[in-house]
Amino acid sequence: GMRTIRDIIEIKDVFINSDKIIPKSKILLDVYDFFKNLIVSEEEVSNENIDEDTDKDIDNEKKYFKKVYFGGINIIYALGGIHGSLKSSIVESNEEYIIKSTDVVSFYPNIGIKNKLHPAHIPQDVFINIQESIFNRRQSIPKSEPANYILKIALNAIYGMSNDEFSFLKDRHYTLAICINGQLLLTTLFEEVINRIPNSKLIMCNTDGFEVLIPREYENLYYEICKQW
Repeated sequence: GMRTIRDIIEIKDVFINSDKIIPKSKILLDVYDFFKNLIVSEEEVSNENIDEDTDKDIDNEKKYFKKVYFGGINIIYALGGIHGSLKSSIVESNEEYIIKSTDVVSFYPNIGIKNKLHPAHIPQDVFINIQESIFNRRQSIPKSEPANYILKIALNAIYGMSNDEFSFLKDRHYTLAICINGQLLLTTLFEEVINRIPNSKLIMCNTDGFEVLIPREYENLYYEICKQW
């Protein structure tokens, strides 16, 4: 049929083959191990959608999550994404420090395209070609134009539909491959920033980006780290 149903998914099977998903810090390596040892059922994946906007008592909400303290904030990792932010303090740039926001361009679609991920019942080349053409088309249109936004929605809808019970794109293995590799890739990026830039702190992180406070003198190093990543 036009969906792929799986009884159980071993998270380690969705890992991409890349050192970039393996953190160096002990505390973040624990997150990697947490995912590596996780086995979930199809049904649990659909129930584990994270609510980005709340940080309510997650312990009762989610069966599978890992909470760590890194870069000055508590970060919660779950099947549906990352969530972490400074509790109720206002952070502003000043003469010495500057806030940098990292929002990875079409982050999810990009992971899929670069690593040739696809729902099992749709041929790889067909799926990747469609995504690439939408992605490239969007790159060529200025952000200010509505068409850019529409293509962004289209790209992200592909990911959303893979987790939809009734969608022809449904394959939760694909959903998790995108989401969990995404979390780990983002983690190794902010880990590099925090570990290599003295006196830097995380302000917040979510599933497709993060904000960090760094001394102004290290702005170039920050761009360098993001570029290498």
